[in-house]
Amino acid sequence: MYPGSITLTDDVDLPESTEKALEMARAARNSALEAAAASQAATASAVVELTAEGLSLRDCGYLLGLSHGRVRQILETAPRRGTGRPKKPKSTRKKTGE
Repeated sequence: MYPGSITLTDDVDLPESTEKALEMARAARNSALEAAAASQAATASAVVELTAEGLSLRDCGYLLGLSHGRVRQILETAPRRGTGRPKKPKSTRKKTGE
């Protein structure tokens, strides 16, 4: 600490019922965050599997309830099957007039 500095300590005294409500809210939030992370991982896995089976991004999106653009985003950041590395994005643009 620096000379002349002060330290503040929170000492909030809440009723027991309020403390319980606060703890329940924190636990619910943590559970929701864990569930969201698990959902994202499962969705990414499904996108990788579905596209590996030859489904289009639009078909994958339809099955998962996502837009094809969101499916592309997920696919671009998802690990490749068996390598642990993200896939390199493929261009969907077609060459014309050459």
